[in-house]
Amino acid sequence: SCINSGPVFSHIPGPWNSPVVWSNNDVPGLNTNVVITHAITVTEDANCNSLKIISPGSVTVSPGVKLTIQGQDIDMTSFNRVKKNK
Repeated sequence: SCINSGPVFSHIPGPWNSPVVWSNNDVPGLNTNVVITHAITVTEDANCNSLKIISPGSVTVSPGVKLTIQGQDIDMTSFNRVKKNK
């Protein structure tokens, strides 16, 4: 029941499920538009509305863990590290 009020940015490197990582001190949810500029690890199932990665940001998803974007399960096994080239 949270209305989307703009993107949430990574604030520091760390685990996706840690509130202190995020600019709004809240773990992203289904309606969150996420912008990542740090090294973020996904160690538990997570979800968001959209995901944008800006260099030098990266997302590493642990084996067996799902990162769901807009209701679609993204299978990260083929690319465990999603990283934008500099």
